Amino acid sequence: MTFNNTDDNWQYVQFKRSGFRKAWFGLYSTSNDFYFAKEDGGKFRFLNADVVLSNGKLGIGTTLPSSPLQVSSNANRTLRLDFTNASNNSTYTWVSLNANSTEQWRVVGRDDDSAKFEIWNKNGDDVFTLSQSGHATIEGDAIIKGNLESKKVKVTASPGSFPDYVFSENYELKTLAEVEAFINKNGHLPNMPTAKEVEVNGQDLGLIQQKLLEKIEELTLYIIELKNQNIAQQKVIDSMLDKMN
Repeated sequence: MTFNNTDDNWQYVQFKRSGFRKAWFGLYSTSNDFYFAKEDGGKFRFLNADVVLSNGKLGIGTTLPSSPLQVSSNANRTLRLDFTNASNNSTYTWVSLNANSTEQWRVVGRDDDSAKFEIWNKNGDDVFTLSQSGHATIEGDAIIKGNLESKKVKVTASPGSFPDYVFSENYELKTLAEVEAFINKNGHLPNMPTAKEVEVNGQDLGLIQQKLLEKIEELTLYIIELKNQNIAQQKVIDSMLDKMN
């Protein structure tokens, strides 16, 4: 069957009921676009398949789509994206999330040896990466509104920040009298955040661990100093006892 309508730019087939057109399909020759159109309500349905186009919403597996695209299935695999011309280590499968025709996020499945899952921001930066082994990398800060459970937490330290500097000859260790005066005046240990600061800003685990170790090393020095004083005092006591005997 050939349609060659020379009256206008359309070649189409239409379906009428009671003299009114209900649906039609045809070719718009100017743009070479092919149209399917439904008029006066109703839905597009595909026989023996739950595929419906209604009011600009496409439903697959459902006859009542509530979003522009809704896919429903009782199978384990609901949606599959497969790039069949992938070149190892150079291509990827991705889904673009746009607002006002501008890409805001890109969800990426890598086609390389590691087959990583990535999320890119609108600048093309990889802000989240998940490897097949479960190793996750987040570029930037992460806020978890809930509990965090882990078998191990590793906090890196910048050079020179770990408190072995306490044992340096140049370290200015406060006397116990100075520490006591500071506590009486400020209500907390020197070089430690206040309770109010922690309540407002939270704790930097790496920094607080360093500060706690700093205080432990200072305590060790105080204990050593007190031990030496006790030894010296014991020698004086022993000398006095010898003279008395």
